[in-house]
Amino acid sequence: MPAGVRLTASNDMGPRVIVKKARSYHNTRNTSAAWPESQLNEVSHYKMACIVDGHVNFQLNNSLLQCGPGYFIFIPPGMPHPMSAFPFIDTALNSSCDILYFVLYDDALQCWINRCREGQKIETESNSLFTDEHTTTLLRILMKEAFNGEKNSPEICGRLLPVMLQLLQREIEGGRFQTLRGDNANDYSAPETRGQNLDFKTRLERYVQSNFHKPLTLNRAAHEMYLSRSQFALLVRRETGKSFNQLLVEQRIEAAKTLLRDSPWTVATIAEFVGFKSPSYFRTFFHKYTGQTPTEFREYSRQN
Repeated sequence: MPAGVRLTASNDMGPRVIVKKARSYHNTRNTSAAWPESQLNEVSHYKMACIVDGHVNFQLNNSLLQCGPGYFIFIPPGMPHPMSAFPFIDTALNSSCDILYFVLYDDALQCWINRCREGQKIETESNSLFTDEHTTTLLRILMKEAFNGEKNSPEICGRLLPVMLQLLQREIEGGRFQTLRGDNANDYSAPETRGQNLDFKTRLERYVQSNFHKPLTLNRAAHEMYLSRSQFALLVRRETGKSFNQLLVEQRIEAAKTLLRDSPWTVATIAEFVGFKSPSYFRTFFHKYTGQTPTEFREYSRQN
């Protein structure tokens, strides 16, 4: 243990209770089990806690970790640790503490601050989601390095952590994050209340442009945009005046028009490439949106 940190045996944790329906961002299962008597839980993702202010009694499995400001606690998937709403203040040394949490999802990083005051309900602040690839990749490398037990791992982690935090700071200063409200992982702050955050309509357009060729469904798009199905459908309709399926088909038709005009590909190949189930399905929608069959559009485009 580093200087200023103590690790001691703790009391019995009590029975473990499986959590079956706890879902989080990307519609993934997050909390997998809980120990109600000890106010502990285990999650399916890497997690990190930074003691910003105050001293804590932070239980990890059947051990009690005691430390003060400036320490980072690395928590691997499946490790029992305090529930976010549980006040784990070291009351022998102080009456309050502030904890900065990081949870690493497949392609996003959630960060929030818990302000704990003795005898008071914990307050959560700055609950945000970051999707920058460099930041999430670096944190994943950092976490795996922390737990692989190989030579020089602590020194490597000591160099990686400040870089990851600098990347995160750059994302914050650039306003490239999504503000989240409440403890519900599917909660979402509406565009008009998100300050400098990326505009939902812009994010939606980029998502559709990048993924139209995939077998997308409303459910898949919603969880890849970190929203529930109903919230996603509502926001799409409100921001564009169209359904998600309409936006998707329009993007596929525009891509198909470019390929019909500029490529030698057959109609069947183009239909498959832009994400339609079959050439006949493609022809039906193409005629509906353009008033021409794909072959007629190709001939007309090349003549003009």
